[in-house]
Amino acid sequence: DEAFTLASRGLGEDRRIAVYLPAAYRAEPARSFPVLYMPDGGVDEDFPHVADAVDALIAEGAIPPTLVVG
Repeated sequence: DEAFTLASRGLGEDRRIAVYLPAAYRAEPARSFPVLYMPDGGVDEDFPHVADAVDALIAEGAIPPTLVVG
């Protein structure tokens, strides 16, 4: 997982963005991947649980490699 901070002009504050990248993304960075956006998916909230669930589903072949942004 990766995280970074963006300055939001609209909100007038910094926003921390968490990103889960599946292993396939690192292997094929030019490939297109589906993205799951979590508007309230903070690192201290549900993001880690959802990223773990997505990782498990990818490993089982239940879903394609998917990025998660929270």
